[in-house]
Order: sequence, then C-alpha cells, then structure tokens
Amino acid sequence: MTSPAHAVNVTLASLNVPGETGSGSADVALGDGKVSVDLSGLRAVPHEDARGVRIRGYAVWLVNSEDALSKLNIAFVVPEGDGTARVKFRSTNKNPNLASLGFNMVVLTDESELDTTRSQPPAPPIAAGVIPGATAPTTPPPAVDVLMGKIDDDAFGFQPETIVVLQGQTVRWTNVSGRLVSAHTATRVDTIDDCAPGQTPPCSPTVAGFNFDSGSVAANGAFSHTFNLADGQNFALFNYHCTPHLPLGMTGRIFVRRPPAAP
Repeated sequence: MTSPAHAVNVTLASLNVPGETGSGSADVALGDGKVSVDLSGLRAVPHEDARGVRIRGYAVWLVNSEDALSKLNIAFVVPEGDGTARVKFRSTNKNPNLASLGFNMVVLTDESELDTTRSQPPAPPIAAGVIPGATAPTTPPPAVDVLMGKIDDDAFGFQPETIVVLQGQTVRWTNVSGRLVSAHTATRVDTIDDCAPGQTPPCSPTVAGFNFDSGSVAANGAFSHTFNLADGQNFALFNYHCTPHLPLGMTGRIFVRRPPAAP
C-alpha cells in the first residue's frame, strides 16, 4: 500500500499509559503536507507523570513505526482548561509532500521540555493511530525508543543514555550506525554491568533477574525487550552495554519502577 495523498481520518486511541488519558482524531494528507488534530482528555500541565517526571506539555508526531529516525514533530500543545487542544500543521513549500518518508502513524506523547531539535520522543506514547492507506505497521510504537550506535561524529552511545520505564513496558533499540560499523548489541550481564569503576569482573550482582542480550543488531535493525519487576519489587536500577564497544564506553542505564497507586 502507498501513503495517501488526500486527507484521511485517524482515530487516536489512548494507549492506557498510567495517568495519561488523552485521545482524539487527526485528518492527515501526507501528499499535501497537511495535518489537523483535535485532542481531548489531556491533563492540565504542568503535572507529574507516573514516572515522577514533570510534564510541561504534549507533542504530536508523524511516525514511521519501522524506522526509528523517521519521525516528525508536528507541534507542541498545551491543553485548555477542559483538556482539549487543536493542532494545524502545513509542511514548508520546499517539501510539501510528506508521503515519501513512510509515515504510517500519528502519535501523541507527553513532554518534559519543549525541544524542537529532538529526533526522538522522550517518553512513552500516550495515544496513537494508524494512517489509513499507509503501509500497515508491523511494529507498534514502543514504550521507549533508544538509538544505539554512532550518535555523533565523535562517539558511539545510546540515546537517551538513561531511560525510565514502567513495570511491563517495552524498550526498542535501533542501530543507527552505518553498515561499515560493526554491529551493536544491547546487553545486560550482572557480573559485568554491576561492577564499580576499577573493579574487575566477576563482581557481586546488585540487581538480579534483569539480564538480556540482543545479540548482534545490524545497521537499521532493532531489538525489543519488555521489563517486568518481580513480585514485591517496586523498582530496579541497572546498567547495560554494547558488547563490542564496551571498551569505548558505550553504556546505558535503565530505571524500572511501578506506577504509583491511584489516590
């Protein structure tokens, strides 16, 4: 299927993220570079989300669910007193046609800061909808998207380096290095990743039960993992690494927590 040129309607359904209930609809015409979004049920901002992060607004994105880099931040919105907000977007005259970028979803995220230069949403999507007529998504929008590889000209890394996920949420790592760079991994081994600076493995594990290994993830490939806390466990904080590039300092950190109980 190809991306629609004329306006189609997209239902933005809530993804049941704790504490966030926003939903709505969007009229999307990728060929004409037009998007109009009506939202409702948004919480007043600022507020604390279930991760304990201060939310200062919301953002609407066009997303290619199969390509972590193909995202376009349409606009930031701050809801009115009744929780409603409206977005109208028109792409520039230099590139009015957005269909070639493979967008197949409209996604709403909550935002801790309004940063137009960011290529990735900083938080889990709270509502999403599939664009009719676009290529059907096989990968839904993940709870947290992490880029891994050559983030800039100077170093390999994970972006964001530190993430916060809720119990039962999924993280997707996407390799954004070129094909000439050796494959990356997202790997957690407690005997390595729990070592303090200067220690030599094996070290005493401090967080058990969270080992995972993507294996080699080639350029443009991805790996997903869902994090679950043990019964009676309220949080876990641990490091992870890229196996071939650990000597270069390619490490990240994950904080998993349960959402707070409803008052």
